[in-house]
Amino acid sequence: MFRVTAVPSMSIGERCGVMKANFWVLEDGMHYKKVSEKDPAKEAEEEAKKFGIIQTLLSVSDSDYSRIVNVNGSKGEASLDYCGIIVLEHDFIVVLPKRSLQGCNSDSDCEKAAIKSLPLLVQVLLRFYREDSNRAKYAVDDFLFAEDDESNPNGLGAAIHLLEDFERDGLLRRRKKVRKRNSNGRIDWPRTIQRTPAIFAQSGPFYPSPILVASSSDAFDPLIMIHRACIEDCYRRWGWLFHPSQVSPKALGEIFSKDADWLPFDQDEALRILKRELSSSFSDREMSVIRYMQAYIQAKINPKNQNMFGVTKYHRVWERICKHVFKDDSRFYEPDFLPQPKWEMRAKQKELAEAEDEDESSFDEEYKKQIPDVLLKRNETFFILDAKYYDFEYSLPGGPDIIKQYYYEDTIRAHLLQKGVGAQGIKETCNAFIMPDYSGSGIRFRGTAKIGLLDWRPLPVFTIDAKKAMESYASHKYVPSDDWLDVIREKLHTPLTADR
Repeated sequence: MFRVTAVPSMSIGERCGVMKANFWVLEDGMHYKKVSEKDPAKEAEEEAKKFGIIQTLLSVSDSDYSRIVNVNGSKGEASLDYCGIIVLEHDFIVVLPKRSLQGCNSDSDCEKAAIKSLPLLVQVLLRFYREDSNRAKYAVDDFLFAEDDESNPNGLGAAIHLLEDFERDGLLRRRKKVRKRNSNGRIDWPRTIQRTPAIFAQSGPFYPSPILVASSSDAFDPLIMIHRACIEDCYRRWGWLFHPSQVSPKALGEIFSKDADWLPFDQDEALRILKRELSSSFSDREMSVIRYMQAYIQAKINPKNQNMFGVTKYHRVWERICKHVFKDDSRFYEPDFLPQPKWEMRAKQKELAEAEDEDESSFDEEYKKQIPDVLLKRNETFFILDAKYYDFEYSLPGGPDIIKQYYYEDTIRAHLLQKGVGAQGIKETCNAFIMPDYSGSGIRFRGTAKIGLLDWRPLPVFTIDAKKAMESYASHKYVPSDDWLDVIREKLHTPLTADR
């Protein structure tokens, strides 16, 4: 019912023609110029068009788009702080993570890369969003997915959530009681006694044709009918995000379809039914699905409502990916292993005159956390890794990031030396930066970082295969990262007995 047949890929022009919309492929953080000096002129013209579509987002009222757009008027540049999908009335915009488009030499290459990358990106973002620790740690505003916002429903976000829920749990279920004779079920004694003749025997009355009651699925319950219609429509338009092999001209052309008869009721009646069902439901899953159906239908009524699915700060996603890939060990974040910064400030409750002395009792103590990205022990080596979401060909972390990594390593080394070399099975430390790369080359050494004039050893910088890392994270499986750790250790490791 939801399947479409895979066909050979189309060029960007062909696909845009089928979709009857403009197809845009951008990269997170990339600066696009209004007037470019690129040669040939066609490339400059395409870059200017991308500048224009970013500016267009600012003109959409009642939306979150202004939060993700950066326009530098003096330089004539525009960029997006965003990874994900945006759908306007006549534009389909894909924003990929940094370096995703490396190796793309034409718009057609970029389009193919986008269609191929999007399903994996969606699965990565869904896992990141589902993890309660991330939702508690990061502001909800970082997730532009489709929360319960009746004033500004997000149709695309609602569609992806509905499909994810359906893939996991199937259609909602409603049961109804059916009473029949000569069927399976339990005997409905009150109705049987009242409505069927009995044969009286010495042992008591006997009912040869009792009324039986059974429970069956009610496929014609209004809520179930609306859910089925929403799922069918979502698959028709966005199913290829969950089943990439099924992408086709027809599937992509359906993104902007305007079928007025896709619901079993008219849209206003469907919304009234959903509102009534929401007020009487006590199932968390059912209430969540109803809210997403409301958002999806409202967005279909008004296609000018915002349609987006993504995150504003993908560097946090990259951190989670690296934690998963390298098997980050939460035990090493405990205060008895990882020393914490300590502040001693004058006690607020003390009077000023009383606090003039500097006796320790007049100070409040407060501990602040230091939170490295990845900590783990492998054999006798302790790794301190920093996940850096940078395109190293355009920008690199600043001095504070380098100093922070030295600080993490030094505090851990001080703790280990205090316990005694080898006391916890650790005899050396290894410190490195980890950045994304899409060349498919596994892990590669890219250079070192160091603070000038300070007698500190350089910190190695590595890139890892971001696609493989994303697949590992999205599938909850692990890549053979031990090989990657061996490469990192071989480049630079410091015995605990060595001086800095």
